[in-house]
Amino acid sequence: GPKVIVNRNTPITLPTVTGTGGSPQVVQNGSGTTTLGGSTDNAYLGAVVNNGKLVLGKASSGSAHSLGGATTVNTGGTLQLGGSGSDQIYSGVTVTMAGGTYDMASLTEGFTALSGYGTVTDSVGAGTTTLTASPGLVAQNGTMTISAGTVTVTAATNTAGINVNGTLDVNDGTVNNTVGNST
Repeated sequence: GPKVIVNRNTPITLPTVTGTGGSPQVVQNGSGTTTLGGSTDNAYLGAVVNNGKLVLGKASSGSAHSLGGATTVNTGGTLQLGGSGSDQIYSGVTVTMAGGTYDMASLTEGFTALSGYGTVTDSVGAGTTTLTASPGLVAQNGTMTISAGTVTVTAATNTAGINVNGTLDVNDGTVNNTVGNST
C-alpha cells in the first residue's frame, strides 16, 4: 500500500494521512518526532516506527483515529499517545512490539492486542491501556517490560487474556487480567 516515509530529525506534524487500496502506512525512520495531528480519521493507517518518536496526537473520537491499521514498534522507536479523546488507536488494531517502546503518556486508550517484546511505559503517569483480544497481551520472542502505567486485559470469559511465550516483566507498572485465565 501507499507509504509516507519520514526521515526527519526535527519535529513535523501530519494532519491527515489516507490512502486508497492496500494498507496505507507512515514509516518513522528519522530520529525526530512525528505527530499525527488534526481531527480527521486516518482510516486504515498503520505505522512502522523504526527510530525516533511517533506521537498519536489527534483530537480523536469514535470516528477519528490516528491509527486504524497494524502497527509495529521496532528497537529505537517510540509510539506515544497524545492528543485528546482517548481513542487514538482504532479498537481493531494490534500493536506489535519488536524491541521498541509504547508510551501511554498518562492517557487512556483501548485496542485489540499488544504483542512481542519491548517496553510499555508511561512517561507522565496514570495512563491506562485496555486490550480486548484473547489473548490481549502476548509476551514473546524476548522480554516485554511493563515499567509504568496500567495494562488491563478484558478477554472473553474462559479464554487466556495473557499469553507468555517469552518473559513478562511487570516492573513498576500494573497488569490487570479482568476476565479469563492467564497462561
